[in-house]
Amino acid sequence: MKLITMINHILPSTTLMMLLTLFSSSSGFSPISLPSTNDFSQQYHHIRSQKNTRHNHVVHMTSYNDDNYFLIPPNEDSDKDRTNTNYDNKSNDLEHRRKDWIERSLQYYSTVMREDQRRIYGQISPEDKTYHNDSMEKIHLATKHYFALRLVKTGKLNHAETLYRRIIGELLAEEEEEGGRCDHAKLAVSTLLLALLLQRRGDYSGTRSVFSNFFMKVVEDGEEGKECDCSAKVLQAYALFEMKRGHSIKSLKIVKKAVKLDKKLAPVLKWKQFRETMEQIDEQVEKSSSTIKIQKCVAQ
Repeated sequence: MKLITMINHILPSTTLMMLLTLFSSSSGFSPISLPSTNDFSQQYHHIRSQKNTRHNHVVHMTSYNDDNYFLIPPNEDSDKDRTNTNYDNKSNDLEHRRKDWIERSLQYYSTVMREDQRRIYGQISPEDKTYHNDSMEKIHLATKHYFALRLVKTGKLNHAETLYRRIIGELLAEEEEEGGRCDHAKLAVSTLLLALLLQRRGDYSGTRSVFSNFFMKVVEDGEEGKECDCSAKVLQAYALFEMKRGHSIKSLKIVKKAVKLDKKLAPVLKWKQFRETMEQIDEQVEKSSSTIKIQKCVAQ
């Protein structure tokens, strides 16, 4: 079974298109409040003076230690902007490209975070400012994820993996600083994107490790009874991954955990591979029960 078949039932079509065709549009974003151009001009010239040249798709991993690095679009984006328009003022040029880059990043990130659907089900509090588009926390997360998407698109899979792992590490570090409070939805999205990337590379051991770490964090250490669509999708992907590897019973246990996190996934249990596994378990239980009865009769 190909990867696209495996995750066809996991993600909404728009998100699936973004992840598998590695394409994102820039339509329909409301204006957002962003820092002024002057705040970025010094950082812009500092970044451009470094030896790394995005125009040639060369990215140094040490640049990933600076969140501001991802607030400036790659040079190929700026070249597109200059095709039809001549800018007399470099600061206006930077402001235009920066705002366009951030808006596209926010649109992509909001889609993979399933924000609209989660708001409908009350899984995002209106008071949570980290989900507001003018939140620097969200802007940093969005631009890093969108930059990682571009790395995958240009074949820089090792760099994309490094970036996803950095994001996950930062989210876990924030949890420790805030006394155990963690937004599992954010962790779930980064985990799923990293797992899909590792599967694409054929690194199944690494994929299992990423899924397993998330499972222990969210299911074993998580809050009992708390629903989360994004976490459920990760567990569903984990279950299908294990099913494909031939671990049907383990897969069934994982997908049942996913259904607990999102009851809308209940129809998944009716899929053929899970029905057959449940039937096998029932047969084993029945045989075991019959054997015990026979042993008791013999003993009497």
